[in-house]
Amino acid sequence: MRMMSQRVVNISNEPELVERSIRRKASLKHARLEEPPSLPAMAEYAHDTSSNGVLDDNGTPEKERVALGKMQERHAWQKHPNPLKGDSLGIFTPDNKLRKVLCEILIHPATEPIILILIIIQTVLLAVESSIYEGPRSGRWGSPPFDYAFFVLFLIYTLELIARIIVSGFVFNPGEYSTLDRSIGIKKALVTKGKNLFIPQRQFSTRKSGHLATPQVSILRSFTGMQPQGDPSGDSSDQQRIRLARRAFLRHSFNRLDFVAVVSYWISFILSLLTVEANYHLYIFRMLSCLRILRLLGLTSGTTVTLTSR
Repeated sequence: MRMMSQRVVNISNEPELVERSIRRKASLKHARLEEPPSLPAMAEYAHDTSSNGVLDDNGTPEKERVALGKMQERHAWQKHPNPLKGDSLGIFTPDNKLRKVLCEILIHPATEPIILILIIIQTVLLAVESSIYEGPRSGRWGSPPFDYAFFVLFLIYTLELIARIIVSGFVFNPGEYSTLDRSIGIKKALVTKGKNLFIPQRQFSTRKSGHLATPQVSILRSFTGMQPQGDPSGDSSDQQRIRLARRAFLRHSFNRLDFVAVVSYWISFILSLLTVEANYHLYIFRMLSCLRILRLLGLTSGTTVTLTSR
């Protein structure tokens, strides 16, 4: 469930890195299942009964020291470097408490699976509704009971999108993570970026070094599962915060689909309350509100669809 939710929901907006992380976890889990536990690991459990009487250098019992370490881990996020940069929406500073709390909620291990379940529920409801109501729809909102279920779903979707926009920003990346030279102005920077994208640039050939630094890192990661310093493919909380903070919400294609789906639903909701939707057959917004179920195309690695991010 966790791996499927990472592919489908992908809050961090890095599909390639998430896929590499999932494959690495699967390979490490497979290796652990094939190999027996090592003797040092068994030796640690052999002394559990006598660990209560062991004292450290400060005279603290071993059991109390372990409990104290767990309590410190619960509040460890407050001690981590803050990757949030810039003022999202021009209001929320990097040190804003609400922005930090929302960031922790988004990277919580249960957030992506919950959103995946909601998307699956939406798909099932749409399929059941289309099979039951084959004739013309009623002009009054709430006459089919499915309207209440969709209202709750999109209310949760809206809160999720607001949280992601507050944490990551809406359109522009923070200046520290931006690839634009903002010192020359936003307009000139965009023109320069467009020229670099569409005008071919000459690539000068360089001689590759003969040292084996890269293979050594790869071998180290293969046998130990350790992440090199600064490797963005890790799935730790720190790396998730960085990936979430470095790219604005609308800079990812699937996020744009989510935004269009949520906005279209609320337009359809207002038109339905005013009975305009049924009278003039303006069901285009109701149709667009179903776009979020397209994320289910990434449910497995064989059906993953990658849209360009800029």
